[in-house]
Amino acid sequence: MGDAAGRSSTAKERWKILGNALRGKKSAASSDVSVRRFADFNLFSKSPFPNDDSTSAEDDGHTWVEYCWTCGESAALRIRHLTESVTAKDMIGFNNTGNVCVWPSEEILAHYLLTVRDVFRGKSVCELGGGMTCLAGLALSASVPLGKLLLTDGNQRSADNIACVLAANHDRMRTQSYSSRCLLWSRSCAYENLCQQFDFLVCADCFFFTEFHIDLIHVVKTLLKPDGKAIFFAPQRSGTLSRFTELAKEEFNVSVASEYNDIVQAQRQQAVKCSDSGYTEDLHYPLLVELTFKATAQ
Repeated sequence: MGDAAGRSSTAKERWKILGNALRGKKSAASSDVSVRRFADFNLFSKSPFPNDDSTSAEDDGHTWVEYCWTCGESAALRIRHLTESVTAKDMIGFNNTGNVCVWPSEEILAHYLLTVRDVFRGKSVCELGGGMTCLAGLALSASVPLGKLLLTDGNQRSADNIACVLAANHDRMRTQSYSSRCLLWSRSCAYENLCQQFDFLVCADCFFFTEFHIDLIHVVKTLLKPDGKAIFFAPQRSGTLSRFTELAKEEFNVSVASEYNDIVQAQRQQAVKCSDSGYTEDLHYPLLVELTFKATAQ
């Protein structure tokens, strides 16, 4: 009952932001209480980063934060956070909540990819729906040389922010071929220049809008190489993950794991024990979902 009340309260706060934006009132996007109740699993440390020549241009309404992986060796990354007020233009259209903060699922996706980084060496990787930073794809590319990296989100403002983050981290990238773009999920799009281009697709917390499930499956089918793998991290969110995996089983081999990393499990248990953390298992703990193509009949 308590979890349901909490979810209802959070939803009301989000609609309040949208309502204020439509009425021309300003809502501070940096107030995380209005968009999330649980911050993170402490897998990355975060500290303010002073502007320099690589981060100072056109940064009104933004702040730079340095992210460092706390669980091993990896390059420190400069991440650009939105701090200016939310407007109606930002809220309407393709979901833009990822432009406000780095969500727990993105944090865990980044952590997981770093723990198995050698699997991706020399491979082509695309991050789908990476919000304002595509932290996972960025961290991976800064840790191991990939064959190619594409960072994407369906919101233009997010895509623009990703481009700024890439530019600020160019000296940290171990991958030579990397780019970013706005990429909408749509069954009407053929994605000709991206068709079967990627060994791996990675994505975090992308199942909560069920109306996009079929479109997301279309994107995976189109972009993934025949022997490729899609790696998702997402919480159950009132059964939305299960609804996606049931649809995906029509096209793919699907595996779902709730335990996939010892460090994550330890942080998960700590969050459960902390009564004032705002942690809700259904909303905040991501499962690992992997998709591969079914073998074709000979």
